[in-house]
Amino acid sequence: MGSTRSSLREAFSLLPRSKVDATAGPVIPIDPRHKVVIRNPDTQWITKPVHKHRLISAGRKSPGLGKGHLSLHKIGGSSRTAWRRHNTLQPELHRYS
Repeated sequence: MGSTRSSLREAFSLLPRSKVDATAGPVIPIDPRHKVVIRNPDTQWITKPVHKHRLISAGRKSPGLGKGHLSLHKIGGSSRTAWRRHNTLQPELHRYS
């Protein structure tokens, strides 16, 4: 059952029914590779590569992005900064000497 959900999640993008207030209305799953969606100029923005790994608001909240009091402007962490943080030696703090 898990593989079915993941394949459905990959195959469909979620499009809000109303662009003004997407929080109140239902969402419509759309296949971005369907020829009708590709040919329709109103829905062509979904097929562009920039929206390939786009997260909806629930998907952004679930991995823990934006949980603290200083995370108002954070969208995601930098992988380069995370690599540097884990691969550099920090000097030890001698507070009580």
